[in-house]
Amino acid sequence: MGNGRERTVDHEVEHRAAERERAIVPQRITLPTGAVGLHAVITLPETPRALVLIVHGCHPGAECPRDHVLAATLHHTGIATVMADLLTPEEDHGKRALGSFRYDVDLLSRRIDDVAAYLATRPATRALPLGIMAGQEDATSLVYAIARRPDVARAAVLIDPYLHIAGPFLPALQLPTLLLVTRDDVHMLRYASQAVRSAPGKAELRVFHAPTPSRPVELALGDHVARWFQRHLTPAPSAVASGSLTVPGAPLAHPQETSHAQ
Repeated sequence: MGNGRERTVDHEVEHRAAERERAIVPQRITLPTGAVGLHAVITLPETPRALVLIVHGCHPGAECPRDHVLAATLHHTGIATVMADLLTPEEDHGKRALGSFRYDVDLLSRRIDDVAAYLATRPATRALPLGIMAGQEDATSLVYAIARRPDVARAAVLIDPYLHIAGPFLPALQLPTLLLVTRDDVHMLRYASQAVRSAPGKAELRVFHAPTPSRPVELALGDHVARWFQRHLTPAPSAVASGSLTVPGAPLAHPQETSHAQ
């Protein structure tokens, strides 16, 4: 009889988890910045505790399956996400042809600031403490944004960051910043270590070695990213139980169920 009861409890747990999963429905939105609108996808778990902005400036978010895995991990911890492309499709096309926007960190950092400011005004997100995540070249744009406005977010995560042109701004990392390095790149590791030394007590570095078949690097990254934002993004009381968090837009498939072509 005990085994039967355990199976019933397990079934109920799985059913509730499935219900929570169905409640997490991404939606397309447009984020205004300057004279253009940026494509983004917002995902709001039921009663979200915080919000993480995941920015893509050097490639569209749809080309980043890893970030979709990380976003799904955050959703399961009750953290909402906005995955935002910092370039319009026209700008991205021009960048691919000419490389004209690739390292325009001033433009991209201003757009990060604009998007963060906009999210702070919207009913569905304004009460949620904000974190920001960026990778590779986009990490430099995020460092610039933090240097321009240190209160742009409460915490940040930089994944495989290219910080070789961000040296003068590294001391500006005066908010909790986690640097995650998964590549065997001595220059990347050197600048990430410099960032930690430039912001003692604020920045932390984690280095990941080759993944194993039973533990893909995305899962290990997801654990660290989720714990970091849970630790540093304290939810506001007004954001906890309204039940009215809605965002206009067309529903999408769940990120884990969507095929993203490389």
